[in-house]
Amino acid sequence: DEGGLIVDGHTLGVLMTSDEAAPAPGDWHGLKLFGQTMDSTLLGLTVEYAGGGASNESGIYVYNATVAMDSCVVRDCLGRGLYAAYGSILTVTNTELSGNDEVGLQMATSGDLVGFSGNTVTNNGAGALILNPGELELLDSSSVLVPNDDEVIFVSNGTISQDTTWRDLGARY
Repeated sequence: DEGGLIVDGHTLGVLMTSDEAAPAPGDWHGLKLFGQTMDSTLLGLTVEYAGGGASNESGIYVYNATVAMDSCVVRDCLGRGLYAAYGSILTVTNTELSGNDEVGLQMATSGDLVGFSGNTVTNNGAGALILNPGELELLDSSSVLVPNDDEVIFVSNGTISQDTTWRDLGARY
């Protein structure tokens, strides 16, 4: 059956973390959200020390699902903090993606980032973001995208078919 995950941590927060005495990135697989019509809402969720055991290492992996994230933290994960692929529709607001082994957020060419504001994407090992060309216009000064180990916003393959502005956010494209 189809369904969605609702995490409502707006008052006390919800923590998904390692059960190791000395936690480390990759201690557990992370949160995986799948489903063609699955609508999920993550509010006040912290995911840390995840990303182990999968080819798509990440703290949160979204595949063919619709997910709205607000006031979340994804930190200290092996691989990417947040990775959205094949048919995913993603909205990320007021969220921290930090200290991850690779980039804070990667959108696969088949994913769709429809909202991105008020976020902090810092101290990631390979840069802030990997986005599709059409998603770059969502980036504005309400989000902090530096510092990261590499001050870069990666642009995936794709075509830009209309006028767009890529803002100077302190990282090179």
